[in-house]
Amino acid sequence: EVRRAAAIASGSKNDRSLIPELIRLLADPDPKIVQNARNSLKVITKGIDHGPEEKANSTERTKALLAWRQWWDKNK
Repeated sequence: EVRRAAAIASGSKNDRSLIPELIRLLADPDPKIVQNARNSLKVITKGIDHGPEEKANSTERTKALLAWRQWWDKNK
């Protein structure tokens, strides 16, 4: 519950320094936390969305996590 609240609150802060932690949360086993982190990333990045989709399988989640990491490496 605390991790989920933190993921939600991060989006409202609009602070790019939180992006690495939000990307890390995309690997969380709780799908709700993953989606909250994704939504906060979309807010902070003004609409960029590398996923993962809500019903993504583990391969798709990993692919999305890597896409976000690559994006961050280029846009720090």
